[in-house]
Amino acid sequence: GIGGGSLCERGASFVRHRQGEILELYSHYANATAERLGADASPVWLVEPDLAQYASATQRGGGMQQSELVALFCRIGARVREALPRARLSLDVSPWLPDQEGWLSPFLDACPIAFLHTSGGRTAAHSTRVRLDPHNFATWRGLSRIAGGRGVIADTGYGVGGAHEPGTDWLNETNLRARVADGVVALSHASPPADWAERVRRLRVRLPRTVDCLETSHS
Repeated sequence: GIGGGSLCERGASFVRHRQGEILELYSHYANATAERLGADASPVWLVEPDLAQYASATQRGGGMQQSELVALFCRIGARVREALPRARLSLDVSPWLPDQEGWLSPFLDACPIAFLHTSGGRTAAHSTRVRLDPHNFATWRGLSRIAGGRGVIADTGYGVGGAHEPGTDWLNETNLRARVADGVVALSHASPPADWAERVRRLRVRLPRTVDCLETSHS
C-alpha cells in the first residue's frame, strides 16, 4: 500500500501528486533495458496492472478521470519508447468492469498499444471467460474483438496481490487451442516448472498459429 493505505483508496492522490516521479521511473527502467538489450530491441512492455483502480469511487478525494489515465498511459508509453522505439506496449485489463469496451477503447484509440494483458492470476485457461470470479464476465474473444484483433497475453499471477500459480491448465493442448482461437497469443508465468521450456517447445509445434504479433503491433 501507499504509506500504509490501499492503492484503491490513496492511489489516485499518489499518481496526481507524483506523476513526474512515476514517469522518471519508467524512463529509468526503459533506459536500463536499452543498455542491456540494445536500443533496437523490441520487448513487449506490460504497463501498470489495473489502471481502473485509480478511477474508482473508493479513492479518497475522488477517482481520476478516464481521460487523465489515458493521457498518463500515453505519457508512460512515450517514455518507454524514447529509449526503446520498437517496444510494443501492453495494456492491463480489469475483467470485473461491466463495460469493457467503454473502458478499453479510449486507451486503444489514443495510445500505441500492441497487446492487452491480464495480471494477478486466476485466469481460466479452460473457459471462454477470463476469470470465473463472481461478476467477472469478460471473455478472451471479447477482449480481442474490442482490441481490433490485437493479441491477448494471459498470466498466472506475479506474487504481489496475486499468488504464484502452477499454470498447469495452460499446458493443456485442448485449452490452448481454444484460447488461441479466442485471440490469446502468450502466457506470462512468474514461476514455471523446471521443464517448462521443453514442455512449451513440444506444444508449440502442435498448436495453430496465433495472431501475427508484428502485423497487430499498432505502432
